[in-house]
Amino acid sequence: MWTCSVCDKPVADGDGYIAVGIDEVNRAERERQEWEDANPTAATLSELRTYPTAHWLVFHSDCDPEPERGPHRIDVNQIRSAWAALAWTAHLMHEPWLSVTDWRLVIERVAEVHGASAKS
Repeated sequence: MWTCSVCDKPVADGDGYIAVGIDEVNRAERERQEWEDANPTAATLSELRTYPTAHWLVFHSDCDPEPERGPHRIDVNQIRSAWAALAWTAHLMHEPWLSVTDWRLVIERVAEVHGASAKS
């Protein structure tokens, strides 16, 4: 279910993780502030699509170009089930930086793999 963002091959248990780098989070926070300063009134849908976001990526341990990206990574074997994704979501909700990431896409991916979708 997890595919490496670098080599595009499946990531087996014990071979990798999903991660968001603290530098990426800091960049997104800084760029969001700049974006909000530049868009002080209601934004159009096309403008909202440019809202800066830190991306969760999937890596084989050997493929990660930033292996020291920090503590914000989850071994793939720890987030293969919907229940595990729910538990990680509850844990990560305590992190102030979570809202600048695309964690929603991670949850959607896990749900889709398990046959669930909120899309109509």
